[in-house]
Amino acid sequence: MDVILYYLWKKSKQQSHSNYRYTTTNCFLKTYIDNASATPEYEDKIVGTIKGFGIPVGLPWHLTDDVYVPINCNGEFHWVLAVVALKERCIKVYDSMSSSRTNRKLCSEIQKLSIILPKYLESSGFFEQKDN
Repeated sequence: MDVILYYLWKKSKQQSHSNYRYTTTNCFLKTYIDNASATPEYEDKIVGTIKGFGIPVGLPWHLTDDVYVPINCNGEFHWVLAVVALKERCIKVYDSMSSSRTNRKLCSEIQKLSIILPKYLESSGFFEQKDN
C-alpha cells in the first residue's frame, strides 16, 4: 500500500500543471489518531501531517483537493484506501475485499476518523488557510 501511495505522491510532484491536487499520508496517520487521546505527542504529529511536515508527506492539506490515507483494518492483512475529499467534506472508502464482516470493522474505523479529523483540521488552521 505504501508503494502505491509513494507513486501517487511522486506523480503529483511531477505533474504540477494539473488542476487536480492531492497528497498522501503514510500508514501511521491512523495510528496517530488512535493514540491521540492518550498522548499529546500524537496530536502534534497529526497537525504536522495536515500542515505538510514530515516524511513522506507531500503537500499541506490546504493546497489539495483530496488526501489519500491507507488504513489497516484492526491489524489484519487487510488494507483499504480512504480518500478525504476536502472540498466535499466527506471520506470515500475503497475496499477491494468488501464483505459484511470487514465492513463492520471498517465502519468503526472510518467513523472514528470522521469524528476526530475535523478537530485536527480546526486546530491546524486548515479552514483559515484553505485556498478555494
